[in-house]
Amino acid sequence: MKHWDKKSFIKDLSDFISLVEQYDLPVDISKIYTFQSKFEYDAGYIVDIKDVVFNVNSKISGTIPNEVVNLSIYLDHVCEFDQDKDIAIYDRIKSNYVFRLKLIGRDGDKKEYINCWRLDQDQEGDNEHKTLHPYYHFQSGGDELIATDTGSNLFLSAPRLGHPPMDLFLGFHFILNNFYSKKQYSFVNTLLNNDTYQDIIDRAQQRLWEPYFSSFKENSTHTSFNMSKVFPLYMKINK
Repeated sequence: MKHWDKKSFIKDLSDFISLVEQYDLPVDISKIYTFQSKFEYDAGYIVDIKDVVFNVNSKISGTIPNEVVNLSIYLDHVCEFDQDKDIAIYDRIKSNYVFRLKLIGRDGDKKEYINCWRLDQDQEGDNEHKTLHPYYHFQSGGDELIATDTGSNLFLSAPRLGHPPMDLFLGFHFILNNFYSKKQYSFVNTLLNNDTYQDIIDRAQQRLWEPYFSSFKENSTHTSFNMSKVFPLYMKINK
């Protein structure tokens, strides 16, 4: 499985940086440069990148407050792989997994509005969860909101929405497709149709998404990715 090879990841990272530079995307990847210079020579397979900043320099339809005119999205990501695990049976992502999005919107007077999302890996403890915890799940909120004036807004830890794990490449792909309008930003379709970009995303999907979605196959024997873990809301009725 060449897509799991560290050299393949390093090549994809280099090509990814070249694409961001080639199309002059509104993304600050300075922290990726720093990571790249170390990762190639580290013995382990640990991706640790903080503060990759995506700038959306226009208003997004449906934004509340309505006065927000631009947005910055900060991506933090930590992912360590255990190459010794059989991916056909076990999840290779270790428990120190981090995928956080901090969104800072600004109005015309530069007043800031903050929201946070995170994609968590559920950690099985001794006690049974009181509410649903899909193995990987998105949920809103975060510690950074505790010190924020939330006004009349309400933030809950529920619901936790089942979602496959993402790495740097899939996180970029997620942000690109959810926050940049294809009509307004021509680089979206340009990237999506770029052969190099497609190859990078394809390998990332093979690493992280194909094992996850195998849980929906009939007679799946995967230990980490099975229906009861990735989508515990599903109730199997035997009558």
